[in-house]
Amino acid sequence: MSPTNTVGMASATTKAPLLTTPYVEPYNCHIPNELVTFTADVSGAATRQVALVESPDSPDFAFCQPPGSEGDSMSSILAFSPAVCPSYWVMHHVTAHKTVVSGTSTKTVTTAYCCDKSQTLYPSGIDDLGIEYFSSNPACVWRVPEDYPRNIYLQPDGTTGAYATFTEGPLVRPAWRISWEATDRKSLSPVPPSLTAGQSLSFWTPTPKDLGGKSCSSENPCDEHHLDGLLELIAVPSSVGFVLIVGIIICCVVAKKRKRKRERKEAALSADAVLVDDQK
Repeated sequence: MSPTNTVGMASATTKAPLLTTPYVEPYNCHIPNELVTFTADVSGAATRQVALVESPDSPDFAFCQPPGSEGDSMSSILAFSPAVCPSYWVMHHVTAHKTVVSGTSTKTVTTAYCCDKSQTLYPSGIDDLGIEYFSSNPACVWRVPEDYPRNIYLQPDGTTGAYATFTEGPLVRPAWRISWEATDRKSLSPVPPSLTAGQSLSFWTPTPKDLGGKSCSSENPCDEHHLDGLLELIAVPSSVGFVLIVGIIICCVVAKKRKRKRERKEAALSADAVLVDDQK
């Protein structure tokens, strides 16, 4: 039996703004990141951590979003219908629902979340951060790579005059919610997948090579609503990288010693050859 929803996520019956083509941020868009401190369980130990957050409460946040992104009747912000994801973003949890229009009348609405292909979707939000919005709305989480600019000086929440340097950790931003009906598909570019009620896709992009990122699900829960698993992934590469560096140093030292030994041996053989020639 196909599932029937009385309320759809950013369904086409609400006043969510439409985005028929991939949204492009303004060239001068800049959202200051907030530095948030929180406690997480890393390898079995309670550890104080920090995260960079693109907060919807920032006065610059709305400027970087599409017009009307303040929301619809289903969510606070970033719900669009009919709509497609921005370029190079991935559709997550693409699901077709039967939605009640009135009385016994229903229609099929397909819903999805959007995150950049380098990010992980937390569809149920994140409790760790202590931010009300992210505890009840989907979030995109990105593990800051080693080549990310590290000289970021921000003021942690709840402090006055204390600044910190962000060196590694998660970057969190709101995820998009999009939806469309079958009759909307012809007006959308790229054309989204066509599903019947009850069908779903874990991921979808118009170009398979652009597929990336992942999503928390029943099979891959991402520690449910917490960032612990991601922080362990940050710690493991750091330790592995240290071992690799030590290994490389050892290999270089050994190779250098072997080279010197080989050069001394070749020099000795050359000297012997010269001595033999002189005796002749």
